[in-house]
Amino acid sequence: MTKNWYAVYTKPKCEKRFCNTLNRKKIEHFFPTFKVNRDENGENIKEVSEPLFPSMVFVLIENEQMNWIKQQSEVINFMYWLGRPITIRGIEIESIQEFTEMHSNIVIEKTDVNSNKMNRIISRKPVVRNDENVLVMSQTEIRLTLPTLGFTLFAITEQEIYNVEQDVENRLNTLMVS
Repeated sequence: MTKNWYAVYTKPKCEKRFCNTLNRKKIEHFFPTFKVNRDENGENIKEVSEPLFPSMVFVLIENEQMNWIKQQSEVINFMYWLGRPITIRGIEIESIQEFTEMHSNIVIEKTDVNSNKMNRIISRKPVVRNDENVLVMSQTEIRLTLPTLGFTLFAITEQEIYNVEQDVENRLNTLMVS
């Protein structure tokens, strides 16, 4: 018996309750979230966790478990394409997990569904300036394409400052100690 990943639509704001039900039944699942900075009252910036795909939970189940999933009070249905529940490749689930762990403030864009394409990560090179031995890399855009789901995830990395002189000095110190 083989297990496959499926996307399950839940009722709005019922994802966590459904995940608790899956935990009790020991069914492997994934509810992707990401960190967002919220401005509260114009003073405090608070980091909160938001669902990446609202009302969607991914489950790793056998075909025989599909009816049990549909019977849960929090569930609306499976995500379908061409009349059948979409089977999601494990590599796409792993890519989503890695992407959400590495990036915050992620933006989602709807794209065409194509189960024959592979997911891919595209990184647009940052703008690089060298100001007085300080290498400044400004915003890099990273995209993760999920063709089976029909989504592309975007993340903008923060500006990084790299001091060339300090790096050379640290490397020399390391060599001298060795």
